[in-house]
Amino acid sequence: MNITRLFQKQQPASVREHAAKNPKSLGNLLLNTKLITKEQLDKALDFQEKNKDVLLGEILIHEGVVDRDTIQKFLAIQKGGYEEVSELMRVAVDQTRKMAPVHDRLRLLALKLGGEKAS
Repeated sequence: MNITRLFQKQQPASVREHAAKNPKSLGNLLLNTKLITKEQLDKALDFQEKNKDVLLGEILIHEGVVDRDTIQKFLAIQKGGYEEVSELMRVAVDQTRKMAPVHDRLRLLALKLGGEKAS
């Protein structure tokens, strides 16, 4: 059997397939801690499929989904394994607190632009 052919069969067909098979992937870690939504991950993975040289973390930072500090912490946690679950949860809570005021301002702006009353 051709060793190159064997190696090619073991490669994931896509970035999305690789992420789905790897529970410790950055996308899955962020998704499981609810720092990103499935839609945000899918959008970033779609972009990465077309631009394979761009890292997922960079896409999420550029889109304003998470900040660079959070990506760096999750990458460190990813390398350290699941022994760092308490740190992972702390980062998730910190990120959620940082994003809440931004989310509230965007929601109010959307309501204002849409002509609806904010509650």
